[in-house]
Amino acid sequence: MDSARVLHWTEEALDQRNVVALLHERMAEETLEGALVVDATAGNGHDTEFLARAVGASGEVLAIDLQASAVEATRRRLAGDPDLARRVRVIEGDHATLADLTPTSWAGRVSLVVFNLGYLPGGSRAVTTRAGSSRAAAAAALELLAPDGLLCMALYTGHPGGAEEAATLRAWSAEQASPRVRVHHIRDAGDGAAGRPEVLLIRRRAASNPQEDPPTIQHFEHEVPASDPDQGVAE
Repeated sequence: MDSARVLHWTEEALDQRNVVALLHERMAEETLEGALVVDATAGNGHDTEFLARAVGASGEVLAIDLQASAVEATRRRLAGDPDLARRVRVIEGDHATLADLTPTSWAGRVSLVVFNLGYLPGGSRAVTTRAGSSRAAAAAALELLAPDGLLCMALYTGHPGGAEEAATLRAWSAEQASPRVRVHHIRDAGDGAAGRPEVLLIRRRAASNPQEDPPTIQHFEHEVPASDPDQGVAE
């Protein structure tokens, strides 16, 4: 890709926040009231709960996880608030089959899809998301997005297979970049950054101004500490 279309710079404003807080901050910037959203890796339900609150009473959330224990944990988290629970459909399934798990009527109408990859916090580190399945899931998610919809991905590189998964998704995102698809890559710029989390934000843009030729990939460098160098954060 033409290097003139790739920007590199460093920001310091988020240097004390972990990667999940960064994801939630970016998701909170979206207008999600009444929206259709997908949590493709529900985990313990923290992101699902956040999204259920964000979409309001007229929105809908689809929460997916491969592990039955994660599905149950997410349902328990929502059970204390019936209003939230009514907004969410929680299903057990592989995010690689996202296209099959999502209602056909949602195609091209989803405002936000979030992936918090790696392993289930508090669960077995032997059960992780993988490069191939996550790439397939990301491709399906991009097709679900409405114009101006956003795909958020937290990538964890410190566990076996994590670095390969992150590299695969970075390469895939670069292939998608165009005037209609904007890619933001956020990584830790601090010392000892190897093995730290990264974030990909991919937006399917509405019809662009033909007079504009904006950068299609932006690389942000933050210090993004987590309590665990890999995934010691809530999902």
